Amino acid sequence: MKYLIVFILLIVSVNTVAQFGATQSMGTVNTRVVSNGAFDATKGLINGVFADTTAANASPIDFYNGAQIWTSSDRNFWLRSTTLNMWIRMAKFSDVGGAIPTLQQVLTAGSTTAIDNTISIGSNDFNIENGTEGGLNINQASRLYRFGNYNGSNGTQLSLDDVNALIELRDAGGTGFYSDGINQIMSMKIAGTSILTLDGPNDLATINDMIVKLSDKSTPGTPASGTGYLYVNTDSLRFKNDAGTIFTLGTTTGGGSGTINSGTTGKPAYYTGATTLDDFAAVDYATSGTNVLITTQNTTDVGLNIKGQSSQSANYLNISTSAGTGDLAFINASGEMIFGGNTDAGVYDLQINDGLWVNNVSAAAGNGLVLSPSTTISSGFVIQNNSGGEWIMAALNATSLKMFTSSSPIYISPGGTDKAVFLSGGGMTMPEGSAPGTPASAMAVIYPKSDGLWYGKDDAGAETKLSNPSLNKGAFIALPTSTDTVDVWQTPVAITITSLKAVLRGSSPSVTYNIGFGTSIQSPTAVFTSDITCTSITTGCSNSSGFNDATIPAGSFIWIYTNAASGTIRSIAFTINYTED
Repeated sequence: MKYLIVFILLIVSVNTVAQFGATQSMGTVNTRVVSNGAFDATKGLINGVFADTTAANASPIDFYNGAQIWTSSDRNFWLRSTTLNMWIRMAKFSDVGGAIPTLQQVLTAGSTTAIDNTISIGSNDFNIENGTEGGLNINQASRLYRFGNYNGSNGTQLSLDDVNALIELRDAGGTGFYSDGINQIMSMKIAGTSILTLDGPNDLATINDMIVKLSDKSTPGTPASGTGYLYVNTDSLRFKNDAGTIFTLGTTTGGGSGTINSGTTGKPAYYTGATTLDDFAAVDYATSGTNVLITTQNTTDVGLNIKGQSSQSANYLNISTSAGTGDLAFINASGEMIFGGNTDAGVYDLQINDGLWVNNVSAAAGNGLVLSPSTTISSGFVIQNNSGGEWIMAALNATSLKMFTSSSPIYISPGGTDKAVFLSGGGMTMPEGSAPGTPASAMAVIYPKSDGLWYGKDDAGAETKLSNPSLNKGAFIALPTSTDTVDVWQTPVAITITSLKAVLRGSSPSVTYNIGFGTSIQSPTAVFTSDITCTSITTGCSNSSGFNDATIPAGSFIWIYTNAASGTIRSIAFTINYTED
């Protein structure tokens, strides 16, 4: 207490002096002096002086909330906020225009300095109230940020305005921004013109009922890559992509139910009128299995019609592999179907490079492949194998068909076994085998047997040799003697004698004979090694063995001669059996 009294007396004693005559120290540089009552400094209060707030932070003073200092570098007073951990500059009288500072002047003071201005209100609310029209405006040059609570008509609740260019939230009908829920408008403006409005009628209670309003405007330019424009033009909602393509959004209007038939999955839609859609009844689509199925609806319907242009140049249809274009098959602009990827268009109407399989499943299924011959048709079709050989079937007339090849034989191979081969040089070969069964009525069959000869069999089962048939010549001698010679014929072709038959007439007759041949009758060759003696007057004598030389060349003379005879002989008849070589 005595220290305080001395301090007060000291102040009074030097009141009229330019400087205080004496200085009395209290405490030390590390001591905090606390006055439990009010402190009254009659002649003034001298603050602690620091070069700047950084120097003050180096002393213990920055630990005390409400501490006051003066900085000599900028001649400002500062109050310490330990909550914000910063020094807050106190406004100078000159900062507020030399008049008593208002609240607005205090809040804007120091705005010209190079440091941030912060107003801390702690955990309490900051309320600005002035009847029904008060609000908070933050004005930075031409930018106005307004927060208000005006409840009258068109009252502004929130306005962020950069020369009429930002966002405005406002009361639409005067029923109160905060009393009736969300029935306000949010408006985005450019140069004072609204470009986007979120609106709700007065009776709406939730934000889910909000309406978006876009002002009608002219078509914008093409947006930047990766962006698009959504806008209203001539009362239509439109979208413009970064390629400049404009899409008009909305639902179709007009007559009809506006539904898609039964709504069956996989059914595409088509127009049944100018504005009405319906299902395809004839078309089905699926992502797996059969992707597209066309089912005709009437017996007279055409399932698919591909119609080209009058000067069509591209193919009407391509059948392709995953990496090709028409490499499996195509129909070109001339209507020619090409299979197997052959591009030799203009030569064939139908060309199959890798073979044709015509499968006639059963007799009831009909013909597997039908050609309609005509006298005006020069060729039916061409089948070309890999080696270049061709089978050409040409319709010569209404009832016949000619088949030939350019170089290769024609094989007929039922069941995979060659049964007949038509040779390119002419002729036909067939494998030798046993005789087949009897053919059907009014039919006949020809075949070669294992003896190398051709045979024929009719529908009664009778077999006839068709190649190398057994031929014969006859000779007759009346009253034969032991020195008779009978010339039979000169053969124009080579022959082979197969047998000789003789029969006698008379009483106990006996004749010995042989066959001679030669290109000269003066140089004969005997057919049999030994002469033959015959005495039969009933069934005759037949000899088919004991040949000396039975093969007779073409041009040879053939005769029969005797060299012995006895008994009563009226005649002897000979039959020479042979085949042509």
